[in-house]
Amino acid sequence: MELENKNSGKKIEEEDLDFKTDMSFSIIEANKLSVILLIVSIIIFSLPFLFIWDYNTFMEGLKEFLFDIKITIPLIIGGIFIHEFIHGIFIVIIGKQSIKQVKFGFNPEYYSPYAHSKTPLKAIHYKISTAAPLVILGLLPVFISFIIGNAFLLFFGIVFIFAASGDILILWKIRKVSNEKLVADHPERTGCYVYDNPFA
Repeated sequence: MELENKNSGKKIEEEDLDFKTDMSFSIIEANKLSVILLIVSIIIFSLPFLFIWDYNTFMEGLKEFLFDIKITIPLIIGGIFIHEFIHGIFIVIIGKQSIKQVKFGFNPEYYSPYAHSKTPLKAIHYKISTAAPLVILGLLPVFISFIIGNAFLLFFGIVFIFAASGDILILWKIRKVSNEKLVADHPERTGCYVYDNPFA
C-alpha cells in the first residue's frame, strides 16, 4: 500500500513506515459488545424517558416500533445505508478527501453495506467520521425523543446506537491515539491500522 501526502505530493511505501499498530478486532468481540450495548442502551435511555413522560407514552411508542413493520422495517433498512453514507460524507468533508477516495460496497458475509476511505486519514478525522452516524442516527434521535415525548424515535435511536457498536469499539480502541497519526481501515477485519504520520 502506498501513502501520499496531498500537500507535498511525496509518496512512501507502507513497509517504510517505522510503526504500524493493528487496532482491529474479531466479529466475536463486536457481537459481544453489541449485545451488552443494546441492553445498556435500553436501560439508560428508557429510564429518563419514563421519568420525563409516562408509561403509556412509552408503551405506545414501543408497540408502534415493534408492530408497525411497514414503517419500522423500511426505516431500519434505509437507516443502515444512511449510516454508511454518513461515514462517507464525513470522510469527504472532515477528512478532505475526494469522493473518489471513498469506497462504498456491500459485504455479503455480514449482509451489510460499508464505506471506507481508500487513503489513510488523520486520526482526528477518522474519529469524527467514525462517530458521526452514532451521533446523527443514534444519540440525536434519543435526545429529541426526550424533548417531544416520541418513544418511537427513542427506540429508533437505540437501534442505531446498537448498529454503531462496531464504531464504538473502534473509537474505544483508538481513544488514546494522537490526533496527528494516520489511521486506515483494516482490509480484512473490523477496525484499523495506526501509523506514525511522516508528514506531521
